[in-house]
Amino acid sequence: MAIDAGFHWLWPTPIGLHGYADAGDLNPLLVRVFGEGRAALEGQRGEQPGPFFASDDEQHLDEWISSGRRPPWRAIADRSR
Repeated sequence: MAIDAGFHWLWPTPIGLHGYADAGDLNPLLVRVFGEGRAALEGQRGEQPGPFFASDDEQHLDEWISSGRRPPWRAIADRSR
């Protein structure tokens, strides 16, 4: 099924689809950053990579805020401005 950009009532909650003009440039960065985060968490947990992954976002957000470090997604957010 193909869905064009715009407004769609696929569920009781409306969903807006938008295209990002620089997606071709941004996607490799997203793949790298999210892959590094996944690998780090799997390493900490002692897990082998598998077909499913769930992150510990809340825990790491608290760590970044308390340490004053810049979260990795900030580079992505800054680039999109």
